[in-house]
Amino acid sequence: MKTRLMFASTGLMFAATSQSFASFDPDAALWVGGITFVVVCLVILAAALIPFIAMTVAGTLAGGVAIVGIAFLGAVAAGCTAGYIKGKLIDDPANLAKTLDTIAKLSNQMQIHFEPSDGNSKQAADFKCVLVVYEEEGLKSKSPKCNQKKIKIEGATAQDFFQQVRQEMEIWLTQPVIADSEGRPRWIKIYMEPFPGEGTFQKLKDMVNDDLNKIRKCDLTRSEGPWKTLKPN
Repeated sequence: MKTRLMFASTGLMFAATSQSFASFDPDAALWVGGITFVVVCLVILAAALIPFIAMTVAGTLAGGVAIVGIAFLGAVAAGCTAGYIKGKLIDDPANLAKTLDTIAKLSNQMQIHFEPSDGNSKQAADFKCVLVVYEEEGLKSKSPKCNQKKIKIEGATAQDFFQQVRQEMEIWLTQPVIADSEGRPRWIKIYMEPFPGEGTFQKLKDMVNDDLNKIRKCDLTRSEGPWKTLKPN
């Protein structure tokens, strides 16, 4: 019995890792395989509670081994199937193109929102803000993605604050993204809740329009509400 289970599971695992088959997603395989293993064990054990079956199968050590073995084979088979199905979806050119388009719409945007002050949550604290960018990853792979990154700025003075913001903006603008190759401009949106003051907004606007546009075409907009992530759940 043990020998048969070993050969059967080895064969299924070999099939899962064979290069001649479609792409394989190990995460999907592990999740579905683990769930299937538990479910199959519960189903067989539930059936074994019936007196007749309990007397003939579950009442012996061999019966227990059989239950675990059958559940294991079911788990491996279900896991391999799930891995192949997920791999097929990843390989689909339409899905890949849709994913890259979503990434392109995110990675050319920067969001700026401000930290609330201690005494008034509607008022921004002095010289504190957060820059939110969306970084591309694995564009040449079959599973590209876009990671949200937050950069906290805290200046000792107004001059120090704006200098740090400018430095991070310059770094972001000099790093190429998909939209650059398509001739699309970068976007920066400033969120005005908590309120940083019109002077702060104007200073950032002038920084973008007068200086940063020399590095790369960049448009600036504002939102009167609080910050919301652009990345879908």
